[in-house]
Amino acid sequence: MNIYKIKPQAASENIVVDFGAELNSKLWDVFLGDDRSETENFLNINGSSQVDNFNNLIDCSDFLSCVVPFPIFSKRAVDVLRELDCLSFLNVGVDGVCKFSIGLVNAKAKFVDEEKSKYKILTNGDRMLSVVAYREPLESFFIARDEKYYSNFVVSDDFVERCKKNNLKIRFEKIEYGHPKSFFNR
Repeated sequence: MNIYKIKPQAASENIVVDFGAELNSKLWDVFLGDDRSETENFLNINGSSQVDNFNNLIDCSDFLSCVVPFPIFSKRAVDVLRELDCLSFLNVGVDGVCKFSIGLVNAKAKFVDEEKSKYKILTNGDRMLSVVAYREPLESFFIARDEKYYSNFVVSDDFVERCKKNNLKIRFEKIEYGHPKSFFNR
């Protein structure tokens, strides 16, 4: 099985949705954890795209990056992906445009290769994952987050094919197993 990172279409690469420090922290706690009972507290939330020309780019991509590590999908993508059990959705606005949803990744798999990944040592002696190396997951999925390093999510060949079949404007970067890859060692 191949796994991939999701990427926005080229015209939308500079868009990084930010909900503000306080809300980002709350979203991280609720949506990246396992207890999603507080989702009703996040109605009518709006993020900032971080670009001046967002209205010109709105339809360039069906996926947007976010400060908090979860996918943001267009309404068109949600219509295609809604039937997948591994995803649930929370409607959000971006720069006041309410055509987007946070993709809550429900499925988990083990795909971070802890032995080959790189870490930073914190002042208290704890290790923090800094450059991820991946291993082939044992279980199949459409989209999943790592069972231990839950801020990392990937998609499978099946997810990619579903998106391509439905002409979704999403790019995919194939992951090479066993090699940590950072911005500096592409």
